[in-house]
Amino acid sequence: MTNRYANDAVSILADVKRRLSDSEVVVHPFAALWPVYETTLTVTALTPHELSTTARFILRVAALGVGELPELARTLGLSEDHAAAASADLLRSGHIVQMPDKGIALTDAGQLALSGRIRSFIPQSHYLRVAYDPLAGGVIDLGGSRLLTVHKARGEFVIPAEHRQPRLSNLRMEDVKAAARGNRFFQDLGEITQISRIQSAI
Repeated sequence: MTNRYANDAVSILADVKRRLSDSEVVVHPFAALWPVYETTLTVTALTPHELSTTARFILRVAALGVGELPELARTLGLSEDHAAAASADLLRSGHIVQMPDKGIALTDAGQLALSGRIRSFIPQSHYLRVAYDPLAGGVIDLGGSRLLTVHKARGEFVIPAEHRQPRLSNLRMEDVKAAARGNRFFQDLGEITQISRIQSAI
């Protein structure tokens, strides 16, 4: 039980005792649990991106004004296919832009990457497991070790039969980001920018 729910229970019990001041209030020893879904989300997060050696050399040569693919390939001693593949990666990561004359030019991100003053990030999809509370109607910051499985809880707790599975519309970005901060893998990533789908909820 989270502190929030524990505090609510204490308040409710105090209110009942006030209303029934002439009676003895006995608390039933069984606890009622509300199902919490262990939910796997597909999220887009900014992920550290290390440029390949070829990509770094293309940035250096492009910064000198060599922008057309055949000239880039000749200058670096590469095949055009190899240079084209590395240039395509740089285009996708936002380090270069395609010019009207079919050459390439560095973006601000490309200039910073070339200078080594900033870490490079690109958006990538990742799986993130979170706890969804249908009572609160959102993601809660609750470690998996603090959850009881239905098998463990059966016979010891009263579990409500009716509950709603999570939907994308129920997920607040702020709550998902807060849950991700407790995940070691996501601590090394940049900001989560999108929640694209719910993979599973059990």
